[in-house]
Amino acid sequence: MRTFLLAGLFFAQAAQAYLPDPDFVVSHAVSERAGLKSLEWSARVTAQAVANPSQAPAGQDMVPPAPAVMFKETLRVDYSTGKVQISYFSPSDEPLGAVETTLARLSPFGRFWLVIALDPDAVRVRAALGELRVSPKAIQEVRLSRIEQKVTWGWMSPGDPIAEIDFQKDEFAPLRYREGLKLDGVTVRSFAIPGATAKVPKLVEVRHAGRDQAFQFELKSIKADTPAKKEKFEAAPIESSAVKEWVQLVR
Repeated sequence: MRTFLLAGLFFAQAAQAYLPDPDFVVSHAVSERAGLKSLEWSARVTAQAVANPSQAPAGQDMVPPAPAVMFKETLRVDYSTGKVQISYFSPSDEPLGAVETTLARLSPFGRFWLVIALDPDAVRVRAALGELRVSPKAIQEVRLSRIEQKVTWGWMSPGDPIAEIDFQKDEFAPLRYREGLKLDGVTVRSFAIPGATAKVPKLVEVRHAGRDQAFQFELKSIKADTPAKKEKFEAAPIESSAVKEWVQLVR
């Protein structure tokens, strides 16, 4: 028994000794997509209403959540200009609205997704980490953790409420960003790799406390460094409540 305890203690000390510096993790992650100019993808998003026991009338069973809502997203991000163009469609390809924004105006979850996880510009990445309160400069140590079967290097903000970020160990791919008292956030389950340019989130789950819906994102196609389309992008109002919530939360 003592032998097992000593072996476990040795492993824990060895693992701790080889934890990389947070700044090294970020620098290596950015270098992985050096030279990336643009990304263009199509995806399917599923919005599932979240059951809330507190909303059930006294003495009655909780009302079942509403059926899932599905829609399509096409997104183009140009890292040379910082421009982001996004269009939404129903499953039958009816337009549901379109949004044009910039990397600087993204939501916190959007900055994790399109900047920290994918941007080749180190200055923007580090600025986004600071805005999300997980800057490597403010962190004293990295911790080992696990997301399902993946071992991660991660760190959290020193203040309250907590914010934390995790990168896949040895792969330097951001897997999760969480914030707030309930630590809801963005979790990347798998990646697609367009050529050797970037590891693009393929399956993603998004949840935030206080929101009525949780979201699942599934990448359907991805292209890197393609020329911008010649026709002018036209923004259009978003009428769908599910799409509107997705845009506010994640884009």
